[in-house]
Amino acid sequence: MLYSRTLAIVIIFSFLILGSLMFSLYGISNKLDEGIIIKSNSNLIYYIPNDNKQISVLNNNSETYIIIGKTEYQINQLESNLACSYKDYYTAISGYYNNPSLTIFYNNGSYVIYNLNESPTALYCTKNEVVFSGLKQVNPYIGFLNLSNGLLKIYKINIYLGTPSYIGFYNNTYFITFNNNNALIFNVNKSYVISYPTSVNLYSTFSNNESIYFIGSIDNNSIYGFLSNPFNNNSFVIGLNYYQGYINIGVSKLNGYSLLYRPYTTSAYIITVTENRYIHTAMIGLSYPFSLYNSGTYDKGIWLTGSITINNQSYQLGLYINGSINGYIGYKLPAAYILTSSPIVSNGFLRKVNVHFEINSVNITQNEVKYDKIAGISNITNNIEFQYLKFYINKYIIFGEYTFISIFIGLIVYCVLAKSYRWKCF
Repeated sequence: MLYSRTLAIVIIFSFLILGSLMFSLYGISNKLDEGIIIKSNSNLIYYIPNDNKQISVLNNNSETYIIIGKTEYQINQLESNLACSYKDYYTAISGYYNNPSLTIFYNNGSYVIYNLNESPTALYCTKNEVVFSGLKQVNPYIGFLNLSNGLLKIYKINIYLGTPSYIGFYNNTYFITFNNNNALIFNVNKSYVISYPTSVNLYSTFSNNESIYFIGSIDNNSIYGFLSNPFNNNSFVIGLNYYQGYINIGVSKLNGYSLLYRPYTTSAYIITVTENRYIHTAMIGLSYPFSLYNSGTYDKGIWLTGSITINNQSYQLGLYINGSINGYIGYKLPAAYILTSSPIVSNGFLRKVNVHFEINSVNITQNEVKYDKIAGISNITNNIEFQYLKFYINKYIIFGEYTFISIFIGLIVYCVLAKSYRWKCF
């Protein structure tokens, strides 16, 4: 009987501890958080990992640098404001090249600059087309640049809504926010404007589970994050431990969605909601003073860019967050750290709120566009010092945590088994 009891203990705890080892190693090796740190005073306006071939865009007023993998390219006289890309095929850059411009940079170092009347203030990249939006005098417009034939179409909305700030796409329809209470639903056949109360500001949009969501902030006595699905008439106030703030960006996950919550007085958080039932948070802490420039989404994660100061030296930092294990992103010194919580019930985090809004149709007109086109080859340079950052963690601590949990589970399993065989439960 003693031998059987000992064998049972060995089998139960061996399997559980081995499982904890494999699970911890798998979780660490599949961690997708990463980044780039650049020793420069130029503004890093765009960064994505792009399947291990990272793309970064830096603006230095009179020149733009595009870093793809380990190669850096330079376009002189191009001032860049924002960018988007499609895989590593091309990168679209809004800015100025003597005049307002839209630049298409290809992965072989060539580029084409389209001089426009106004610089786009929002971009969206697809395989064969760049979609952009901005203001033409006081009217917002949405433009489409076909990369195959260079055909450019622009549609003007015959009403003032504000300055376009973000473009989302879902079900053959484009959704544009303006950093105010308006949003444009654009389709060539029919377009609408959704107007929320002035207490609401909409910053961006994303789709999840065949639904479209607008995100931003709401002034509900205090300013908190705002999430709204207008087509299902569901709106939520999002607050984290009563820190005032707003939702900056959102992205769909496999079984839910993640939101970048930016409190005014503490570190930023990524709030992940699973099946609208459970929620966990990942605090994004920066090891040094940090100023955010831009943010966006890639695949199932969120990217951030900004400047960071280390020992009175300015660096540019790009981060991509798509994981849930506690640890650091860095090289010799940790640039950022991720601290995650266990899933908790969403009561107190997602609070439903009744918000009335109006939906009105708007008129659009297609405008003829005349533009100058400049083609060129960028310079390959070695002017920038940069280092890619990876997620790293003390694997022994993680293994210890999982082992502790495994031992606890093993005790429960053994005691249940011991009751059947009339053994002692320790």
